[in-house]
Amino acid sequence: RLGERAGGPAGEPRSRHAFLAIAGLWCLLAGLAGTVLAGLWAFTDHTIAARNENLFQLSPLGLIQLPLLARGLAGKGPWLRAARRVAWLGAALSLLGLLVHFLPGLFQDNAEILALTVPGNLGLWAGLESWAGRAQEAAPDPRA
Repeated sequence: RLGERAGGPAGEPRSRHAFLAIAGLWCLLAGLAGTVLAGLWAFTDHTIAARNENLFQLSPLGLIQLPLLARGLAGKGPWLRAARRVAWLGAALSLLGLLVHFLPGLFQDNAEILALTVPGNLGLWAGLESWAGRAQEAAPDPRA
């Protein structure tokens, strides 16, 4: 549990900042790489860029995720929900890319990329889900 190792239970500033730093760096790197891959695929005729399965793993969604993370972890409910949805979409695309990798007729050698990105995308989603659950537990009951 990253938050607890970084200084306390989720909700404390140190754990929030640690998670935001790691998740934000992941989103930035994956988003930039995905944007470059998408640009190569859309605007060039490079054979390497055509049918590149790494777009399932490295998506421009990461750049959309950055502001959602910052506002969501600051305690803004709608932003946290949006961040969770985008993270879920990224994780689903990542798993879909893993399945596509094993389809016959597709021979992209990207096992190293899969080994790096699938856990990263799933970890981002799982971390946000855990964060949201803890935030909900810590929220005061409006009926009380």
